[in-house]
Amino acid sequence: MIPVKDDRPAKSEAETLKIGINTYPFLWTSSMDEAFPRIKNLGFTQVEILASPPFFPLSERERIKPDDFMRIVEKAGVNIHSLNLPGQDINLASPYEEMRVFTENQYRKLIDFARKTGVPYIVMPPGRLHPLLPPDFEWIWRVTKPHIERLVEYAEKNGVTMLVENVPTLFLQTAEQIDWATGEIKSRHFAVAYDVANAFMVEDPAEGIRKLGAKIRLIHLSDTTRSKWEHNVIGSGAVDFGAVNKALLEIGFDGICMLEIIAPQAENGILSSIDKLRREGWTVERD
Repeated sequence: MIPVKDDRPAKSEAETLKIGINTYPFLWTSSMDEAFPRIKNLGFTQVEILASPPFFPLSERERIKPDDFMRIVEKAGVNIHSLNLPGQDINLASPYEEMRVFTENQYRKLIDFARKTGVPYIVMPPGRLHPLLPPDFEWIWRVTKPHIERLVEYAEKNGVTMLVENVPTLFLQTAEQIDWATGEIKSRHFAVAYDVANAFMVEDPAEGIRKLGAKIRLIHLSDTTRSKWEHNVIGSGAVDFGAVNKALLEIGFDGICMLEIIAPQAENGILSSIDKLRREGWTVERD
């Protein structure tokens, strides 16, 4: 039998998007030494840790030692790409200086840990707004900017990059605002984690990606509707992932697209999301 020649051009590296897994769905059900092998068994090695108790406590009494952490990571055969400190209990934009200082110190702990363990990125939500009576943006930026500047400087000294994230309930919500903030604080160690579900609540995620372009080092993927902000399995909401894929290819994104879903059955949710991405035209690489 004569083989048929395939004249289609081979997929370029730029057309393949690398997928990693955030530990969000494992937060309450698994420890690190249980979750990492489960992620690896699905064929993924790039991991983002939701740095929250009980999965990843930061208190002096409870937090894991770097050497013990590295043993768990190496045994599982995964790579920790980023640490993501959720913004529910911290606030860089608080009107209370004590809370801003506490929050800055929590990030410093993460930076120290990242330096000791070789984790390159820390995701940083910029700070919460009062839902009923928020202050003017200028006021928030005036009190918050010094803390971000100190954190970026500290991260740079330790070889870590801070990634500011767009979040609809926080004071930097849109690509335009994130672009402005990263222009105000110029550093190779201050870049962007762009979350498409967060973006969908306030703007077109594909246009946000084009706006930020090369400033984006990390993409967060999950699904939502505009009627209720969620981080669901891809395919269960209204986000246009075909358009997101096109925008990422247009800007030549070569970082990690981190699947950040909340799913009661973690493995099922992850595999279902990957299948949906492929049906939306994504060429997925399990890095």
